[in-house]
Amino acid sequence: MSKEEEKETKVYVEGKLIPLRELEKEYAEISIAGTLGNVKVIGVLAKAEKPLDYTAIARRTNMSQGYSRSILKSLAKKKYVLEFRIGRARTLYYLLTEKGLKLSKDITK
Repeated sequence: MSKEEEKETKVYVEGKLIPLRELEKEYAEISIAGTLGNVKVIGVLAKAEKPLDYTAIARRTNMSQGYSRSILKSLAKKKYVLEFRIGRARTLYYLLTEKGLKLSKDITK
């Protein structure tokens, strides 16, 4: 074990020790649910009857388009949201994935 590994703080979760820097990766839902913007975007997508673009999501959440787009990119990277195009259009649309739907149910309890 290297000196860096010896000095690294670990936390005890679910019967195992996890390096503190890995905690957010292991439990991303906690950090996502801790940000109001994320919760608003996930809530809008959970209620959506069709794919929405980021401008529609920004309007429904009362957030700027830039901020909503940033949140959507982050959620898509973490696989909570699917980002896609319809046909040859340049517009990106968003829907919740199964993982995102599960999270939406957890954070709206």
